[in-house]
Amino acid sequence: AGRAAERFYPASTFKIFNSLIALSEGVVKDSDEVFYRYDGAPVYLESWKADASLRSAIKISQLPAYKELARKIGMERMQKNITKLGYGNGISGDKIDSFWLQGPLQISALEQVKLLTKLARRQLPYPQKAQQQVCDITVLKQADACTLHGKTGWATDNIKTPVGWFVGWAETKDNLYVFAMNMDLTDAAALPLRESITLECLRTLKLL
Repeated sequence: AGRAAERFYPASTFKIFNSLIALSEGVVKDSDEVFYRYDGAPVYLESWKADASLRSAIKISQLPAYKELARKIGMERMQKNITKLGYGNGISGDKIDSFWLQGPLQISALEQVKLLTKLARRQLPYPQKAQQQVCDITVLKQADACTLHGKTGWATDNIKTPVGWFVGWAETKDNLYVFAMNMDLTDAAALPLRESITLECLRTLKLL
C-alpha cells in the first residue's frame, strides 16, 4: 500500500474537480457553455485548435481551455474549494494555471478514490446538479451492464520520474468500483498502458 498512499501531481486528473469547482462557482453555467475561444496560438495537439465547453474539453484533455478556466475561477476561490474538498495536500500555491501540473498540489491514489467515491455517489458538499454534470462528462464507455467513468493524466513537469494516472469508476446496477492507478511513465509511447492495465483489472473482476 506504500505507493497507493504516496502523493503525486494530479496533472489532468484534476480536470474532474476543476470542472466541478467551475460549475459550482457559476464560472460556467453548465457543461455545454462555450467558455474558451481558441485564439490561433500554437498548441501541443491539433485537436486543441477548437473552442471548448467542459464536455468537449475534458474528452480531449484540452489544457489551454482548463488553464483559462482556472484563471476565471481565480486563486482565492480555487484554494477555498481545494480546502473544502480536502484535495490531497490541499496546497495550490500562487500559480493559478499550473499548480496541478507542476505542484505544489499533490494527491495520492487513495485520496483520489475517496473523493471520486463521493462524487460518483453525488455526496460531495456541492450542488447535486454540478456533481451530476461532472459525472456525465466523465463517461468513457457505456454498456448495458456497466458505465465506465474516468480521466487520464500524465505529470511530467518538475518531477524526476514522470507519472501516468488513470482514475475513475465503473458503475453497475448494484455496485460502484472506484479506481485510481498511477505508474512511472517516462515514455509517451507507453501512455496507453494507463488504461489497458486498469481495464484488464476491471475485466478480471468481471466488470467489463
